[in-house]
Amino acid sequence: PDVPEAHPPATAFDVRVDGEPTPARVTRGGADLGDAPLTLRVPNGERWTLEVSAEGYMPATVELVGGVEDVVRYELRAAPTTSRPRSTSTRPPRPVTPEASSPEPTPTRPAYRPELPDPWDP
Repeated sequence: PDVPEAHPPATAFDVRVDGEPTPARVTRGGADLGDAPLTLRVPNGERWTLEVSAEGYMPATVELVGGVEDVVRYELRAAPTTSRPRSTSTRPPRPVTPEASSPEPTPTRPAYRPELPDPWDP
């Protein structure tokens, strides 16, 4: 009789890491694993703690166990925005004067210059 061959149990499993936002940097113990979404080969029964980060977002930690999960999802929250500090000029501010109190400019005449010939002088 034909007996099917017994397959040895899998020693590692593929686990997909996916979520929002993409791409997001995935590290394990400081080692860069790549940008999510990605698939990792995790040994059976081994527990991994992953750090997920993206620019403009708060980093997050996700855990997975090889052979238990086939997909691990993350969702990063937007980082709080910080307002830009105002200029720290050492110059004192200029005084503000209302426009109505500004004196009207006085019209000026060109100065008489005797060295120039009079074009209307005969």
